[in-house]
Amino acid sequence: MLKNWILFFILIFSTVPVYAADPPTLPNRGSRGSHDDPPHNNVTPDHFVHLKPFDIPVLQEDSVKGYVGVTVTLEAHTPEEANKIKDVMPRVRSEILVDIYSIMYLLWHPDFMPDIEMIKSYIQKSTDKILEGDLVSAIYTKDFYVRKEPVP
Repeated sequence: MLKNWILFFILIFSTVPVYAADPPTLPNRGSRGSHDDPPHNNVTPDHFVHLKPFDIPVLQEDSVKGYVGVTVTLEAHTPEEANKIKDVMPRVRSEILVDIYSIMYLLWHPDFMPDIEMIKSYIQKSTDKILEGDLVSAIYTKDFYVRKEPVP
């Protein structure tokens, strides 16, 4: 009987995805300006720098209270500037991670719900700290989600 239970739990936990639900995909298009910005002229795929998705835990009182996740793409003015961003990408990712993690640690409470504009403002501050000059012309986000862990 115990063997059956052990096999049952192995089967269940080996097939359960890391996240119970897929994060929602939001249709918004972010930029440093308004959402009604005209499309950028003469932009090619070489202008974009895609970052790996962020899944940032929110830790308080020695436990995970939730997660904030987002996928970010940076748009550079020129392909050459995109290459400059790619050259320092580990530093850019690290700064974004630290900034979002820090603010979530400070602001998180059961009723707190960060919005994508807040997250974008911290991404912008992070990129401005690392990148010299105005290399990023727009910040695009997708797959933004907030998942709160159930309170035991």
